Amino acid sequence: MVSMIALVGFGAMVLLPILDRLPWSPDIRSEDWVTHLTLWLGLFGAFLASWKDRHLCISVGEAVRSGEWRSRFDLLSRAGTIGILLCLIYASTKTMLILGGEEDVVGWLPFWAVFLPMPLAFAGMAFVTWMKPAEEMPRRLGLAALAVLLGPALVFLPLGVEPTARILGIGGLILLAGIGMPLFAALGGAALLLFFLAGEELMAVPLATYTISAAWYLPSIPLFALAGVVLARGGSPKRLVRFAQAWSGWVPGGASIATILACAFFTAISGASGVTILALGGLLFPVLVAAHHTERFSLGLLTASGSV
Repeated sequence: MVSMIALVGFGAMVLLPILDRLPWSPDIRSEDWVTHLTLWLGLFGAFLASWKDRHLCISVGEAVRSGEWRSRFDLLSRAGTIGILLCLIYASTKTMLILGGEEDVVGWLPFWAVFLPMPLAFAGMAFVTWMKPAEEMPRRLGLAALAVLLGPALVFLPLGVEPTARILGIGGLILLAGIGMPLFAALGGAALLLFFLAGEELMAVPLATYTISAAWYLPSIPLFALAGVVLARGGSPKRLVRFAQAWSGWVPGGASIATILACAFFTAISGASGVTILALGGLLFPVLVAAHHTERFSLGLLTASGSV
């Protein structure tokens, strides 16, 4: 199901611009569709990251050996994440309801239909973060209560204590990020808090998200990644590795030089360093280890070379 949704989304991003340029095709406003598909696929990817617990985070709590303290850190970080997501659900739903009567944005779709995936994605992320498998109901209820205290309750802070609220709010977000709260939640919480303390409507955050995510240049990122996947499946990485090894494999440190060259070429073609690491890592890592490089050096070189 997940693969099918991604396939349909990426397929539409590729095919719609082609159809729009056929002489007998009606004007389907493919540019608007592609930019909004980027937003929708990004929200779907964010939901999947929450579902599979793959969000980027910096967790000092992982160094804590005590199972009890690690459990407490996990509860606090999840509560903070859910609380911020509840605020984002409120702000994006309010934005959708107020601006829902605007003119059509993508062809015949009204603004509310275009914006609806945002609160739905936030709600899905909050639910899967709360509904952790094999967790007892009392803990889930405690998590929900703590999430309300750490999230929506902040909306009702008095503006008169703005300096104190700013220090406490940002400090709390840094603390939660340190014990494992995903970075997207820390940054989103900071945006909500600072907009609120400046006297702005919380609607400004989802509106800014929509404006940035629906920019005309952002579709190049997923489309470049798709091009890299197609190249990888077609065997291009193996030919690039053979070419780089033939060119520089005979000199001292040739395996490292060949790795950098192959990654640089592939990133220039695909436009995505992450795709390069995935496509070439499995091929080049054994080559580096066989050339008597340590595993840590080999992993570091591959990761860094993807950005060259």
